[in-house]
Amino acid sequence: MLPRSTRSKTIGAGLAGFIVIGFCFLLFSHDPLVFWNDDYEISILPVFADMARAWNHGEFPLLSPFSWVCGNLAGEFQYGVFSIFINALIVCVWKLPLTFPRQAAAVSIAHLAVLSAGAFLLARDRQLSTPLSILVALVASLNGWIICWGASDWFGALGAFTWLPWAW
Repeated sequence: MLPRSTRSKTIGAGLAGFIVIGFCFLLFSHDPLVFWNDDYEISILPVFADMARAWNHGEFPLLSPFSWVCGNLAGEFQYGVFSIFINALIVCVWKLPLTFPRQAAAVSIAHLAVLSAGAFLLARDRQLSTPLSILVALVASLNGWIICWGASDWFGALGAFTWLPWAW
């Protein structure tokens, strides 16, 4: 049995993540292309699709005939290829019968939920109350910069910012 403080932190982090997921579904229902812009269209999702293809063929998605889409192979190819979270997420999302815009939404929403949970836990570790920690989580994951730029246009920013509170 988990101690009471650990249980309340886990429940609070889950609640913060679910609030963000609910808000993102509202955004998505208003505009189904909200997460399908710029980098997602031209590079991120095609590379993720190739990663899913590689895993489905029993290959490690390091190099493929389509590797030319990423100019910086040493620094960022393929977007999160060494991340267990990204690979598990990509494999799960690509198992579902979703269009590219819906796949982009699923990847962004998952990252926003993880960001929200991490921000909540960081705020609780800084001795903030539970309601204030939920507020911190919502501000961290639903602010204009992260939604309008990171989650919809530039996945690199979202992917990096998602793990900041966890590393902090």
